[in-house]
Amino acid sequence: MDDPQLLQAYVRGRSVRCPSCDYDLRDLTGSACPECGEELSLRVALARPNWAAFICGLIGLSMSLGFSSLLLLFAAVIMVVEGPASAMPGTFPALFVGLIVSGALLAVWLARSRTLRRQSGGRRWFLAGCCCAVPILNVVAFLVIVL
Repeated sequence: MDDPQLLQAYVRGRSVRCPSCDYDLRDLTGSACPECGEELSLRVALARPNWAAFICGLIGLSMSLGFSSLLLLFAAVIMVVEGPASAMPGTFPALFVGLIVSGALLAVWLARSRTLRRQSGGRRWFLAGCCCAVPILNVVAFLVIVL
């Protein structure tokens, strides 16, 4: 039996909803939803997906990127409104470095999400904790450079 035949055997006599449009797929004759036309497949999935550590790390890195972006925008507005003399020395390079580092870490985190979910629970949470430490390090580095 190939995949469409398994899918048809699974929905035969059962009230199964299309994940895209919620159409009842009972007694499906093809491998696509008759309502929305989306291709369907029968798969095995985890009962509890391992997304918590990934999302925790994503939030931490996003906070760091947001901090750098907003402060960089704020510093630019202050400089435009009050003149270039109002800019504190080291502000723009510190914020720019924070922005680049946070953006790069976020890109790597997103690109490696599948690899992360394959790690053991302890390692996943350790990496997520490191990601949550990045915004704190970003703020501390900014304050050390600017003050």
